[in-house]
Amino acid sequence: MSEKILKSFLKKYEGIPRADLPPKIIDYYLDLSDIYLKYGELEQYKSDYKSAYEFFLSSLEILKQYDHPYSRAVAEVYYLMANVADYDARLAMTCFYKTYLIMKKLLMMELKTEININIDFDNMNKEDLQLDNELLIVKPDDNDEIVDLKGIMTELKQKVA
Repeated sequence: MSEKILKSFLKKYEGIPRADLPPKIIDYYLDLSDIYLKYGELEQYKSDYKSAYEFFLSSLEILKQYDHPYSRAVAEVYYLMANVADYDARLAMTCFYKTYLIMKKLLMMELKTEININIDFDNMNKEDLQLDNELLIVKPDDNDEIVDLKGIMTELKQKVA
C-alpha cells in the first residue's frame, strides 16, 4: 500500500490505545513506519540528509508507539538517524548513544546480566544518556569492571549453537 492510502485508512484509528487495536491494524502502522524508513533511505542516497532525518524520525515515532520501545527496529532507526545527522554532531552522537542504549538493554535482557562499557562521560550531557526520559546509563565508579563485548558475543554464539 502507498503512504497516502495507509495514512487515510489509519486516520480513523488515531487516538485509540495500542492495546485496543486489532493486530492487523498494528501491522499496518508498522508498514507505514517501513514506508517512511524507505523514503528516508532514498533521501539519504540522494544526500538530502535533513529530509532523510525527518523521514527516519517519522518512522521512529510510529515504531515507538506501536512496537516495543526497546526493539531492534527502534535501534536501527536511531542508527540510521545518526548516520544522516552529520550536519549536527551533537544530534548524531545522541542518536548513536540511543542506539547503544537500546542494544545494551536488549543484550542485558537476553543475557540477564549487567553490561558495562567505557564511555567518555566528560563530553556528554545527561540528556544524551537518556532514552524516553529514562536514564539508562550512569557514570561508573572507578572500581567498576569493564566487560569484553567480543567475549560476550562469543559466549552467546556458543549458547545458541
